[in-house]
Amino acid sequence: MASIHPFRRRPSEPAPLEERAMDNLRFIRQTMEGASSFTAVPGWGGVILGATALPAAWAAGRQTNVEGWITTWLVEALLAGVIAGWAMDR
Repeated sequence: MASIHPFRRRPSEPAPLEERAMDNLRFIRQTMEGASSFTAVPGWGGVILGATALPAAWAAGRQTNVEGWITTWLVEALLAGVIAGWAMDR
């Protein structure tokens, strides 16, 4: 009886080891190329974001009321957005 999928191997005929290995290597290479081609914020942008977050955390911790704490973090969020946009543009 003929198979309805002429290009699919029958279970009794496994693909040669070399062919499977090459397919695996091709998949790994493509996955790694895709993963390394995109980062949301480049490395130095992340460093600068962290450098601004530390003083913001210190300042937020010294606030005596919730409004001051929220304001501190909102200002930091705006600053972080500007820095991230700059870093991605570069």
